[in-house]
Amino acid sequence: MIHRIAPALALLASSCLWAADVDESRSEMRTSIERYTADRTSLMRAYTVDRSPGRRERMAKFYREWLEELPKLNFDAMGQDGRVDYLLFRNHLQHELRQLELQSKLEGRRRR
Repeated sequence: MIHRIAPALALLASSCLWAADVDESRSEMRTSIERYTADRTSLMRAYTVDRSPGRRERMAKFYREWLEELPKLNFDAMGQDGRVDYLLFRNHLQHELRQLELQSKLEGRRRR
């Protein structure tokens, strides 16, 4: 009996996993955020020394470029999910940029 049930359970489990992978998000920001995440991951792999000036400069440039691109998106045409994601994403970029600036100031003080 258990041998007959096992394939059915495996099929059910795989269909549940597949359904979990389907994102029903309606955010207009999804594609941009996914691209940002992929690009950021690539940069983090390329610049492996965590607090190096080179990494800090490159990441700051990356965050500034994204902040410059955001206003080109039509915020007013977005639905509520898109607007929330837009604002959260913008805040994230500003926060990351500010953290790099603070890190740079701290490193400058340590060198004195």
